[in-house]
Amino acid sequence: MRKSILLLLIIFMVTGCSVQYNLEINSSSVKENTNIKFAKETFDGTLSSLSNYNMPITQDSKQVDFYNLDVSEDAANYYLKYNYEFDHQKYVNSYFVKNCYETVKLEEKYGQIHFYTSSQFRCINLDDGGHIDSATINIKTDMRVIENNADEIKDNIYTWKINEKNSDNKPINIVMEKNDDIDTLVNNTKDMLIILGAILIPAALIGIYMVIRKKRSNSI
Repeated sequence: MRKSILLLLIIFMVTGCSVQYNLEINSSSVKENTNIKFAKETFDGTLSSLSNYNMPITQDSKQVDFYNLDVSEDAANYYLKYNYEFDHQKYVNSYFVKNCYETVKLEEKYGQIHFYTSSQFRCINLDDGGHIDSATINIKTDMRVIENNADEIKDNIYTWKINEKNSDNKPINIVMEKNDDIDTLVNNTKDMLIILGAILIPAALIGIYMVIRKKRSNSI
């Protein structure tokens, strides 16, 4: 674990490093995907050496789970891709997001999911000398978004673009409406109609039978 963290710090200290941070948020989980790109000329290592390192999913020293890591390269750059699927409660302690924002909240209130952070994005200039040139944060969700402060929205992807000039005041704020309440209401309504039908139809048939029987009795 220690070697993995040191490797990440070394990468952040080189120039030409950029990060794309992708989240897919649904009603019960968060899929996190972090893509790091850096120039080969700034790193004294090989693709195979990068494959030997991975990151813990949180800063908790007792944590034994690690990100899924994929490494690749082209003629000029190395690429690291870290991904993991969290539940809502565990996501707020994600290694990457907790390194970059002091406060991270993912809360459910009144059928809505609120995701928000503190203002400063701390990974542009880290206290230990780490630095990245730019960061792009993308959030995708199948829920209806009712509030956000994204810089750009395209194809249902909400994007925040962070650099050295704006990193001191770049909070993330997005509010989504859960589909569960509507689905639950529809399902409950269907169940209620089935129950009512099961009760009313036999009752109606019995009523009709009793009326017919009474009429026959009167005719006699």
